[in-house]
Amino acid sequence: EEIPEEILIHLYRIAHEGVTNALRHGKAANITLSVRLSEDSCRLEVINDGNPMPESITEGLGMRLIQQRADAIHARVRLEKTPDGETRLECVVPLHGS
Repeated sequence: EEIPEEILIHLYRIAHEGVTNALRHGKAANITLSVRLSEDSCRLEVINDGNPMPESITEGLGMRLIQQRADAIHARVRLEKTPDGETRLECVVPLHGS
């Protein structure tokens, strides 16, 4: 089954913003971008080794745009610090009912 074009476009732009944020704000040397499909969802992850995430993240324009795009496709977005001290942006889109 094909993923609707609207979802693909929003995921592309979320990934682009995640990479841009990692480079611009995190000064990352390494960025890993992955997309995993299952029968009922699509999971996008952007992980970077840049500067540590602050304890309190102030929502900047980039994060607001990511959240707006995620809301448009009924996705869940999470930004977190990994056990290795990296920053992970995760976006999970339900595919059933799309």
